[in-house]
Amino acid sequence: MAGLKGYAVPVSDKEVIESAPPELREFVKQLIKMKRSESVGEEDVAKALIKAFDAIALILKLKALDVKGVVKAHRAEYVLSTSVCEEKGELVVRLTTLRENSIATLKYSTGGVEEVKTVVCSEG
Repeated sequence: MAGLKGYAVPVSDKEVIESAPPELREFVKQLIKMKRSESVGEEDVAKALIKAFDAIALILKLKALDVKGVVKAHRAEYVLSTSVCEEKGELVVRLTTLRENSIATLKYSTGGVEEVKTVVCSEG
């Protein structure tokens, strides 16, 4: 691994947990447990998705987004793509969904939900 000089690559679950920031270790443990499970329920996936968005906001020091609407949309519609980005100091999620016979991109932010024309996050 010549390209990884100076970097330790975690190889065990324990090393992955220990390399995570302290405030995220319980979440990492939960993800590892889910990875090892033979079946994971929809509620567990929804909770993990919510915690993942919270972790992103925490690490990047962004205003957190109430992602319950995003999780609900993931359940209700066929999601083609998801993008998570920063816009004006807050976490923003864009979902491109298939609705009946059309494609729509929804932007979830602390200001609510709106339909947008692009999946690309705006600068700033």
